[in-house]
Amino acid sequence: MNGADAVCVDACVAVKLVLSEPESEIARRLWLNWLDEDVVIWVPSLFFWECAHAVRGAYLRGDCDRTTASEAVAAIADLPVTVLPDLHSGLADIWERFVAGFDHQVSAYDAAYLAAGAFAGCELWTADERLLRNVGSRLPWVRSLGEAAVE
Repeated sequence: MNGADAVCVDACVAVKLVLSEPESEIARRLWLNWLDEDVVIWVPSLFFWECAHAVRGAYLRGDCDRTTASEAVAAIADLPVTVLPDLHSGLADIWERFVAGFDHQVSAYDAAYLAAGAFAGCELWTADERLLRNVGSRLPWVRSLGEAAVE
């Protein structure tokens, strides 16, 4: 959609690929476009666990049954993503830049995605409106699925 050769995605986007949620069609369209254009899709190492946690939450809320949840987790495990090297060696700097730097309004988990996007030098795509509200004006490379709906 934007001619990028690499993007970073967060768990919110990935879960929309495997469960039926608002903006799932947008996420699927973007994802297929990235695959068609051979875009490298970067994720931090916590990505798979955060996705599994979100699927568990959907199951516990009654948004999907046990079989669907298990199939969703299996599909996430098979996503063609590239895991960034562990960012833990830069933890203190990541904390200062993305957590403390945004007055602690950004979670440590979200900071990992921001650091991944910054490290890879690419856009971070998210469906997390809270994250967008907290960083969007200062980090224009953080993109919303909602933006893709109008592209």
